[in-house]
Amino acid sequence: MSDIPSSADPHLEVPRQKSGKYAMYVFWVMFGISFLNYLDRNVLTGAAATVAMDLGFTNDGIGYIASAFLVVYTLGTVPLGIWADRAKRKNVVAICVAIWSIATALTALATNFITLFLSRMILGIGEAGYFPAGTALMSDYFSRSKRSRIMSWWSVGQLVGILFGYVIGGELAGLFPGSWRLAFVFTGIPGLFLAFLAWKLREPRRNEADEEEVALYPYSSGSRGPIDIQYIGAAWHVTAHQNPGGIDRHADICLLRAGSQCRFPADLSPAKGHLRANIGKCGPLLRSGDCAGGPGRYGDRRLYG
Repeated sequence: MSDIPSSADPHLEVPRQKSGKYAMYVFWVMFGISFLNYLDRNVLTGAAATVAMDLGFTNDGIGYIASAFLVVYTLGTVPLGIWADRAKRKNVVAICVAIWSIATALTALATNFITLFLSRMILGIGEAGYFPAGTALMSDYFSRSKRSRIMSWWSVGQLVGILFGYVIGGELAGLFPGSWRLAFVFTGIPGLFLAFLAWKLREPRRNEADEEEVALYPYSSGSRGPIDIQYIGAAWHVTAHQNPGGIDRHADICLLRAGSQCRFPADLSPAKGHLRANIGKCGPLLRSGDCAGGPGRYGDRRLYG
């Protein structure tokens, strides 16, 4: 069929072979940032008792400091997410990572409850803006077929960061008097390097990964282009065997969902003209839910699952 597109969009910014490797580079940069995000957030928890004793406040002060971070984080997430929708996401990520890394490093200079309280507030501002922008950025580097898997691995960085935050904070705090300050220096400075890497990333187009997948696989699930009818061959045979009168309904539904341009395997070719003639009758059937639970449901799952 001559009207079926045979090539991908020539205007894609990055060759696909290079794009896949670069996307993984972006993933590892973001993984490192995610790790440091939760490391910086939890290193104080591991050293809290020593810090409170050294700066002269009690357990209620630890609670206030933890609340300072969470309140600012909560209030800042939505405005900074709106900013990410209107600006380059990679710049938002870089700026936020730089802010929280500086705040973490400056925590080492805290001399009393107030200075520690303020440094943790600034930490909340930086971390509040990173996650909305980072999630959107990652979504445009990985298509829907890979996105859930990539996001789950990205979340692993958070969990590992929590683990190391507790350990580093506790271990360094117990070395010698005032050694808890080293924990904030060691965890804050690497974030500045990652902020630089984030700043240098290429900003993808909005929905770029999905557009590239459709261009590369125009007949894959989720596209509205022509779809090979052999994917619903199993559903066709089951329907024909169990309910010959229901063939029209299920086949029409599949054709409507896939579009009118289809390739028919040899065993379905005798019905080709009949199916094309019945494409227009599917709207009422879809609205009435005639295919619910029937063999056509299997075909739909193969096409779009």
